[in-house]
Amino acid sequence: MNEIVTLVETPLIKATTKPARGKYTPGYAKKCYDLMSVGKSATFVAASLGVTRDSLYKWANSKDDMYHPEFAEAFDRGRTACQAYQEELYQN
Repeated sequence: MNEIVTLVETPLIKATTKPARGKYTPGYAKKCYDLMSVGKSATFVAASLGVTRDSLYKWANSKDDMYHPEFAEAFDRGRTACQAYQEELYQN
């Protein structure tokens, strides 16, 4: 007798209630920095905000029409903090 087994995947990250896809909201800058400062990647941040990584990079790129300066600063500071966090973690 053959049984069909169905695997149910549960998401590892619960996306926040999100606006229209790729739409920026002011709280994203703080959330981005908070997550990256404890070692989370841009991919993790994007998933937790319910957007694509491409959206993150567009919000941080001054040459893009989706640019948000407060997000750009948080993203830049977050990447630095993420690197420092990971280096500290792996050196101990």
